[in-house]
Amino acid sequence: MHVRSCTRSGLCHDQPWTQPGIKMRRCLLIFLLATSIDATADSFRCGTRLVLTGDPVTRLTRACGQPERTYKGRAHIGNRGNTRPTSVTQWVYRRSGKREMIVSVKDGIVVKISRG
Repeated sequence: MHVRSCTRSGLCHDQPWTQPGIKMRRCLLIFLLATSIDATADSFRCGTRLVLTGDPVTRLTRACGQPERTYKGRAHIGNRGNTRPTSVTQWVYRRSGKREMIVSVKDGIVVKISRG
């Protein structure tokens, strides 16, 4: 669909019709997609198996095996924006061609998953 546009001097030309704000919507969509990739994840995949926060360590080791390394650390754990620093054990998994995954474990439960 085209819209005819004319100047005061009488010159007219056709322009493609676009909905108002469509460029703004596209820019907003691209921005949201780019910024939605966060360093914190609720899950990650080991091969065909999925590991989720709340899973027991036994499921983590069945899915991903032993971590490359572990260390004691602190992580901000909580929900709904109410986080607090907590002592955890960090399990680090290196994935070929991807950023490593850091799994925070507290009392035998996966409490946080983040990308390194």
